Amino acid sequence: MEANRAAVKAVLVNRVGDCFLLLAVCLIYKLFNTTEFGVLNCIMIEINSGFMMENLIFSSVKTIDFICFSFCIAAMCKSAQIGFHV
Repeated sequence: MEANRAAVKAVLVNRVGDCFLLLAVCLIYKLFNTTEFGVLNCIMIEINSGFMMENLIFSSVKTIDFICFSFCIAAMCKSAQIGFHV
């Protein structure tokens, strides 16, 4: 019975990770109109050289920071499988 609850928790946390991953990819596409790594790398080089991004989501958090945060949460949720079977 405990294994069933652990499996349900794992599925739910995986779905949260999927939502954050989808959110991050959609924000990247909305902001840059591409999801190709080569193009995104060139854009990031331009941003780091002094081009400032406008805040699209929150007034105090840059969109790039929110995208990175979303990827981080997605990675943590997608890899958090060990602690559920307690």
